[in-house]
Amino acid sequence: MQFGKGILPAKEYLSNGLFSIQNCYSEAESSFNRQLHFHDFYELSLIYEGSSRFLINGSSFVAAAGSLQLIRPSDYHRQMTDTGEYIRYYNLIFRQEVLSNVLLDALEEAVEPFCFQMQEKEMQKMTQLLLELKREQEEKEAFWEKMSADLIEKICILILRKSPKKRQAKEEEIPEAVRRSLVFVRQHYREKIRLSDAAQKAGLSESYFSSVFHACMGVTFSEYMLNYRLSLAKRMLEEGNISSKEVCAACGFFSYSYFLTAFRQKYDMSPGALARSCQNPIQKTYK
Repeated sequence: MQFGKGILPAKEYLSNGLFSIQNCYSEAESSFNRQLHFHDFYELSLIYEGSSRFLINGSSFVAAAGSLQLIRPSDYHRQMTDTGEYIRYYNLIFRQEVLSNVLLDALEEAVEPFCFQMQEKEMQKMTQLLLELKREQEEKEAFWEKMSADLIEKICILILRKSPKKRQAKEEEIPEAVRRSLVFVRQHYREKIRLSDAAQKAGLSESYFSSVFHACMGVTFSEYMLNYRLSLAKRMLEEGNISSKEVCAACGFFSYSYFLTAFRQKYDMSPGALARSCQNPIQKTYK
């Protein structure tokens, strides 16, 4: 199986604005089915008919009518609809610029993917908001862009309220400045990240940030970045349907030889050997 379409840029899918919403149908023969990909925008899907399986960050989820998922730019995912299956769903994609920094940080702090089953009243409310957003997009009355941005933020707030309120345990104990740098890493790990970039996000000087980060995390910032990228690479390889070179590029490594060396040093095996040793991902259901 191929890596698929790779990273999908907002400039191609949102060329005329900050968001787009459509009523969609997808089946086994659809172009994106079974193609692992990323994108630099957010994508929300609310399924109202049919069922399918989805791979998100290495875990497989079964989704049926009433299921919602929000894919972040930091997530990788694949639709895995089998022959005879289909889904009808509302699909909303939007740029990060639509959201306030507070909401962006809150979305990136979440440990688990945003995938869950809506209760009947929740489904009705979410459907109503999406249809209202669709009307704003189509009718374009006065201040429609402001109204649309407010609706998208409201949708994201409802998702955050619905999702489990937990961070990684260690993050509960660290200063806000360092926590902001960790969120920055999750948002930009595919790019070249310098110490100065993280320090600026934290609001600290480079030297002070280095000292505080090491004291809080027990490793240097560069060591944390390397371990974060390697752990993500390991998760992708465990899914079993992606090549080592594709993982290297997707995880922000700009040298394949360096990636191979670092991976072997951390896991005592090559990326290819790990991929061959893995079984199929565990199937989960929405909660």
